[in-house]
Amino acid sequence: MNSKIIYLLIFIFISGKIPAQIFSTGLNKGGCQLYKRNLYAYGLIQSKSQTALCVYKLDVQLHKQDSVVIEHLKTSADNFLMLYSDTLHDYLNIYLQKKDRNAVTIFRFNSNLKTVTTAEDVDVARLNSSDVFGAEPFYFKNSVYSIKTHSDTSGKQFYVNKFELKPGTGNFEYEQQWQFPFERKFIHSAKVFYANKTTVCLFVTVNGGNKHGQWLLKLNAESGKLIRGIKLNDKTENSHYFFGNYSVDAPNKSMQLIGQKYSQSQFDLKANKINIVNLPAIAMYYLNIDSLDEIDFRQDFKIPVLEQKSGAKKLNSCYQLRITKLQPKRNGKVIFEADVYKSDGHPFCYYYTNSGAYSLNEVDEKLVLEKSSVSPNTQVESYFMNNDKLDLNGKLCVDSVSGFEKIFYRPLTLPVKLAYKTDELNNPFWVLSKSNLKKNSINYSFLMPVKKLYEIKIIDEFQKTANPVFTALGSKSFIISYLGQEGFLNLKLFNW
Repeated sequence: MNSKIIYLLIFIFISGKIPAQIFSTGLNKGGCQLYKRNLYAYGLIQSKSQTALCVYKLDVQLHKQDSVVIEHLKTSADNFLMLYSDTLHDYLNIYLQKKDRNAVTIFRFNSNLKTVTTAEDVDVARLNSSDVFGAEPFYFKNSVYSIKTHSDTSGKQFYVNKFELKPGTGNFEYEQQWQFPFERKFIHSAKVFYANKTTVCLFVTVNGGNKHGQWLLKLNAESGKLIRGIKLNDKTENSHYFFGNYSVDAPNKSMQLIGQKYSQSQFDLKANKINIVNLPAIAMYYLNIDSLDEIDFRQDFKIPVLEQKSGAKKLNSCYQLRITKLQPKRNGKVIFEADVYKSDGHPFCYYYTNSGAYSLNEVDEKLVLEKSSVSPNTQVESYFMNNDKLDLNGKLCVDSVSGFEKIFYRPLTLPVKLAYKTDELNNPFWVLSKSNLKKNSINYSFLMPVKKLYEIKIIDEFQKTANPVFTALGSKSFIISYLGQEGFLNLKLFNW
């Protein structure tokens, strides 16, 4: 098949919008994937007699590095759904599905665009064995860890299962390696959050008995045997610790945990009670777990809440922090970043309102919070807020006290903050997005200082039928991929 591959790189400067660089691919039904520091744009090429899959390898400035064309797809491009991709198990996996079939063809490549395998007629229900793992599988190289529960008349039993990728071609298939059963009583929840070749770490809540509290469990990755259980709560307290984030200090063979905590009067699982409205500060914990699996450093601190008032009335508000980044202590300082979520009096539903960086400085063998606070950003809120109660832009909701911990790590349906950074003067910059149901569109905008005043600057707005997708390329650039008027995949590069 003699395919005419369209490769066009142009610059655009649209009045009222941000200047960008466009790569027009000439590919139908396409998308792009960031994989091993390169971009891979893929889609279908249609000629009079044949349809082919084409993949471009691009650097982060959209310069073409390589390409591959796979011919003889046997039917028109119009008969396929939108292609999609992932990088599961460190491959570039591209999925192709016909409109009238519940089966997909998987094209699998390495980073040099060499075909690893092609698997045809894979049932969608069996795709990557996702039905085996449950809702929150954790992947580490060729291993997959999942939490499963089984309920009967005696209660609920929790298990950790390890699966290993089977060698061979075709759809990813797995073989179970081991199962670790938790103690039968009082386990409320468990989350796998870290794994390496030797160890698997879980954050576990025990809701009763003499082990009541939050635990870090370390399992042997090869055998599934328990290495150590580390209780996170101090011996003298009844506070509830929530998982926020972690970091690993490889040179010191240590791990750090950070997150929010509530007192028993504020949050009580057993009594099914929560009372967190109008708290003056957010209580946090920071723990260092040394190479001997002991907590050798513990620091509690509070971040003041600066709430706005409506007239003489104080608003009934709750605030939560989702920790997005935690750095190990360096030069006597711990730095972490967090997204701020706010609720107007309802403790089970929150919306995104701000982001910030926070520092803990070592003073007399203690970590002291550098002057900072938690507060809403009215420009962020005004960007996406409306009166539609069903609008999910930037919203996180749970339905009960029992599921409240998911506020701190559950993925958003419609995230508003796509990227965040600060400049050398510590001025924050945002890339924001919002979905407009009435217009059936997605808006992308900057929030940045312009002549010392913060302004919303529109990047672009696309109809959802154009399938726009945002991809961050480090801290200085990003792309938005979309289908142009001719149905071809375009990549728009922005530097910021």
